[in-house]
Amino acid sequence: MAVANFHDQEAEYAAYRKSGLAYVANGLNMGTDWIRLHRTDCPFLGSDRYERLTSVAKACSRDKAELIAWLRINHGPEGDGYQVCAACERTGPV
Repeated sequence: MAVANFHDQEAEYAAYRKSGLAYVANGLNMGTDWIRLHRTDCPFLGSDRYERLTSVAKACSRDKAELIAWLRINHGPEGDGYQVCAACERTGPV
């Protein structure tokens, strides 16, 4: 598997989300205080009714461990480089 990056790529991101549950690191272009690890079904990621979801850069993977490893390498460990979405944690393991 590979980590897929989306920035200003609406059609590609929409197709990725529709193809099944995956994990999303959101806010990559906003600084480490904003980076959150979500599931693709998280309501805080927005919905298809929003015109530009990928103006906020994202990295995605179907493999959670792979995305976490990518986050650690590129942004630092949980707590310093990214946070886990609290809503996603409540709905099931992120």
